[in-house]
Amino acid sequence: MRVNDLLFSLLFILLFVVAATQITQLSEIASATVSARLFPEMVIGGGILMGVIEMIRTLVSRPRKDAPGFRESWKEAFLRRRMYLLGLFTVYLIAITHVGFLVATAVFCFVTILVLAPRIKPASLVIALAVTAGLLGLIYVLLVVYLKAFLP
Repeated sequence: MRVNDLLFSLLFILLFVVAATQITQLSEIASATVSARLFPEMVIGGGILMGVIEMIRTLVSRPRKDAPGFRESWKEAFLRRRMYLLGLFTVYLIAITHVGFLVATAVFCFVTILVLAPRIKPASLVIALAVTAGLLGLIYVLLVVYLKAFLP
């Protein structure tokens, strides 16, 4: 498990370092208080800090004797449902540019709820529709109505 934790920490830090390099692409907005880069810089800084803290915690802690080995941990990591969700998320990211943010988010949310449901029943479909509609309504009200943001 220690190797997994260290690999995750390294990947986590690497992803946030890449994100930090990409933030330079953002342009400043005309605001006297904050810039468009403030929140992304805070998130990326927090992410890098969390990765470093997790790596230090892993290095300092003693490995448990009964902890699963590297093979067992990775076998559990690649379960079928997890791979479906990873594939679904990848399709979602690609679909945003082709069908738009709200449509892609609606489909992603609905299908994700069904994938995570233990069994698909009529009640699952109703719940998935209700949660999807509520989420889209919340996103629309927050981003479009209040923040006047443009959704891709």
